[in-house]
Amino acid sequence: MPEPLPALEDFIREDRRHLIVYLLSLGLSLDEAQDAAADTYERLWIHRAQVKRFKSWCRTTAYRLAVDTYRAHQRVSATTRELRQLPGLGSIAGAEDVVMLKEEHRLVLARLRELPWKQRQVFTLHMEGMANKDIAELVMTKESTVASNIRHARTALRAKLEQDKVYTARSPEGGDIDGR
Repeated sequence: MPEPLPALEDFIREDRRHLIVYLLSLGLSLDEAQDAAADTYERLWIHRAQVKRFKSWCRTTAYRLAVDTYRAHQRVSATTRELRQLPGLGSIAGAEDVVMLKEEHRLVLARLRELPWKQRQVFTLHMEGMANKDIAELVMTKESTVASNIRHARTALRAKLEQDKVYTARSPEGGDIDGR
């Protein structure tokens, strides 16, 4: 067995939380995100000799795993989906409850999940620091389309977050939070 690569081990240790948050933003549950991250890093370890850019390779692999998970969910019958929502069957803590995120980050993550799939995917990759050219290659579209999706996602997020700010600044009775 080849000697472990300290650079790869350091990368995985530093990147794990970021990759899980990326997968959560794509709509996976916490368990699914953790599984996809583990699968991604396992595949990275296997192909480490051929991989030149760890982060880009991991985001591409994780994205593909997320798409596979999404497709698997689409194949789940309507009856199974309804059963999961029945009261009394127990609830699984949401990812925001488990991953230690600040309240502002939870709100942004929730609003990010409301964006259309393509905007959410492109914007999340952009926020991860990927260049538009690399994102375009990953999602198989033009670079100008990527830029447009980023612009639309940013505008929509800004509007949603501004609306949240106005809403949370007022109580249901019309006064501010302090009751004045």
